[in-house]
Amino acid sequence: MTTDEAVDRMRGKAGKKVNLNISRSNIFDELEFSIIRKKIKIETVKSIMIDDGIGYIRLSEFNSQSDEDIKKILDIFKEQGMKSFILDLRNNPGGLLDSAINIVSLFIEDKKLALTTKGRKKETKREYYTNGKAGFADIPFVVLVNRGSASASEIVSGALQDFKRALIIGSNTFGKGSVQTVMPLPCGTAIRLTIAKYYLPSGRPISHSNEKNAKNGITPDIGISVTIEEEIKLYAQSDMIFSKNKDNGNKNIIEDKALNKAIELIKESKIKDLLISKKEVV
Repeated sequence: MTTDEAVDRMRGKAGKKVNLNISRSNIFDELEFSIIRKKIKIETVKSIMIDDGIGYIRLSEFNSQSDEDIKKILDIFKEQGMKSFILDLRNNPGGLLDSAINIVSLFIEDKKLALTTKGRKKETKREYYTNGKAGFADIPFVVLVNRGSASASEIVSGALQDFKRALIIGSNTFGKGSVQTVMPLPCGTAIRLTIAKYYLPSGRPISHSNEKNAKNGITPDIGISVTIEEEIKLYAQSDMIFSKNKDNGNKNIIEDKALNKAIELIKESKIKDLLISKKEVV
């Protein structure tokens, strides 16, 4: 039985019981479990007001509710006296394209070109425009990214960077800027084929370009050098920002340089000036 087949058999009406027989290599007899089905809502958005009117939002993936969730949080932050905020897209692998465009639309005025897909065939070209009232078009803010930020995370951070709406801080993103399709083969296998690439409002690709020494993904406005080992530790301690006890004197806690830099620039009211001084790319 494949994983998908097992999942299909376990699915059912919420509140109903399902019995599972589990076989494990180190146990001779099968294990029996009886569990109750329940609707699962994955919490992809977490937020907190840090201090001095600075809001913090972490988005772990882009789903159908992400843009609405972020809008609700920003509305609450506004009521609490938010002056600026930080959108943390580190280690966010992406998700729904529509969600990414809707999030960009919260900060960019209506009917602006946010993304284009282009391939060798004309039919692969598609243009995606902002939609809505851009209720937060005047708030200067920071987006945090790292090597784990991919796909939809790169679309959002790249578009906001091109429109000079947000300051991007962190390390280069993953570089997942391709549109792929799965083509079945007669032998029962399939091939995943790249048919187009994503291009940001300025026309630059998210994936690796042909320019000499060009890097994959989105290059931040302010680069923060972090080793893989540090990234792992930062990921492990990432939920501590939402904890009342914080680090509790734990000596294994390492400094989150990107987050601290963002807070520092916001407190010094430098975000707007840095955005104005950026080279126009759109």
